[in-house]
Amino acid sequence: MGGRADATVAPIRQKELEIPSFRNSCQGARVHLKTNMIPALIFVTWASFGSLWAAPPAFPPPSLKVSGTQIVDGEGNPIALRGVNFGSWLVEEIWMMPVEGVPPAGSSFSKVIDHSSLWDTFRQRFGEEGVLQIRKAWRDCWITREDFVRVKELGLNCVRLPFLHDSLDAPDGLVPRIDQAVTWARETGVYLILDLHGTPGRQSGQHHTGKSDEDQLFKDSKKVAECELVWKKVASRYGNAPEVAAFDLMNEPMGAPNESTLYLVYDRLWRAVREVAAEKPVMIADGYKGIAGMPYPEVAGWKQVIFSQHHYNFGAKQVRDHWGPVENLIAKIGYARSRRNVPFFVGELNIEPHSSQEMMTRVLDALDEKEISWTVWSYKVAMRGQGGMWGLYRGKKDL
Repeated sequence: MGGRADATVAPIRQKELEIPSFRNSCQGARVHLKTNMIPALIFVTWASFGSLWAAPPAFPPPSLKVSGTQIVDGEGNPIALRGVNFGSWLVEEIWMMPVEGVPPAGSSFSKVIDHSSLWDTFRQRFGEEGVLQIRKAWRDCWITREDFVRVKELGLNCVRLPFLHDSLDAPDGLVPRIDQAVTWARETGVYLILDLHGTPGRQSGQHHTGKSDEDQLFKDSKKVAECELVWKKVASRYGNAPEVAAFDLMNEPMGAPNESTLYLVYDRLWRAVREVAAEKPVMIADGYKGIAGMPYPEVAGWKQVIFSQHHYNFGAKQVRDHWGPVENLIAKIGYARSRRNVPFFVGELNIEPHSSQEMMTRVLDALDEKEISWTVWSYKVAMRGQGGMWGLYRGKKDL
């Protein structure tokens, strides 16, 4: 392990911030979804973050690489990635949005549960031109350059950015949006992790893949080949961008039937990236199959890899129930990290249900103490008081 830099983050205090109005952008369009606005005021809901173990990056941030169990800059200095996920910006998740997904009684519309059904509903009501207008308004407002500035001002240095494969080539494709995010990251000295949240065929049947219940990636070799092409395209464009810290190859690939299949697909994707970006770190997750079954990078022939874990404890009955599983996770990461000689990154975590600001701070401090990088889910949600710890920023009043 490397030494710890002497740097601290001041406690985050509750405050109100103004953000653009989605209502004006889409001219008050109303459907059975409540997506005609986003909150005009948001406020901080986490109490504080612990001490940093590496200073914030310069402008632009230096390119990162993997060295043993650490993520380091070009001079070999250990870097802690500490930040948030920009959820629901480019991958809409209905529960995070000012959206009522259940249609009113007597409606001919289907329930809205994911990215695909959301825009299908708008398409039925307003046509393709309306979809493009509303989607532009949403994406113009949900995340702006100011959000990157806020991340930096909070003492954080990393944003994990989810995206969907099929949105890259849509009429209003994501490439300009990702380009803009990369520019904002460069200008503010924040690292960006590009996270493929929805693969061709989808890597699970979960709503956050963009299309629930498809779950075909691990059943169709053609979909894996398509996924290879997606990563070649992304890596060709962003492989030399120093502010892009890493490529997260698949978010929560729970659809894999077993570890063997999971890591064979990961191997194909790692090799696809390496054809066009030889040195960019890539992230490989266990798909909730367990740290113990993760490969040894040296045996697999993988270089410049970071192993990723996500942590939630939805079965918690009280706030103290969260601490034991976190201790267990940290112990497992410590053991696997030393045996496999690879850095670990907790790409998603939250302390819900039965959360508290004190427990969130305790968890993040514990990860920092063991030099484990992290990005919390999520930066912003549109829910109000019932949101618990889900949003660093969240709606201040009902819509």
